[in-house]
Formats: sequence, C-alpha cells, structure tokens
Amino acid sequence: MSGSDDEPRLPDDLEALGERLKRAGRGGTGTGREPDGAPVSGYAGAVRIGTEFLVAVCVGGGVGWALDQWLGTAPWLLVVFFLFGIATGVVNIVRLTTPGGGPKTR
Repeated sequence: MSGSDDEPRLPDDLEALGERLKRAGRGGTGTGREPDGAPVSGYAGAVRIGTEFLVAVCVGGGVGWALDQWLGTAPWLLVVFFLFGIATGVVNIVRLTTPGGGPKTR
C-alpha cells in the first residue's frame, strides 16, 4: 500500500464548501465591491452610505445623551458626542468610497 492511497479524500461538496469559506473570509474589504469582486450597485451603495452615516450620528448622540442624563452635564456631552458621531460617519463614508479602503494610518 502506498501512502497516497491511504490519505483520506474529502468529497467534492466539502472541498467546494472550503473554497466558499475562503472566499467569504477575504470579503468585506470596504472597497464598494461584493466579496466576489463585483461592484455594488448605485442604489445599494447609496443606502449603505446613508445608513452608515445615520447610525454613527445616532450612536454618538445617544451615548452623549445617556452620559448627560447620568452625569447631569446636559447638553455638553450630547453636543460633543454628536460631533464625534458626525466625524465617525464621515470617516466611514471615506472608507467606503475610496478604492483600497481609505487613508492608511501608521
């Protein structure tokens, strides 16, 4: 008996699953493309950009409002975290719309 005949061989469907998992692990690059490299449609991209910005602003404002309620510093932390949310939303939009995922930091 040779060593190559004794090695277990995965069925084709498991090999295909492994390849799909590898491709899925490479996805999500933030380049405006689907994991398979196809460009995102205009409408889908616009919805994603709008959602990213809205969520960042709402989370920033919500955190600021909650901290103001807890610490009694109204409205200062709401204003500060609202501005942080806007800045975060803009950074997310730049990352989504710039080829290569936006500016790199060292």
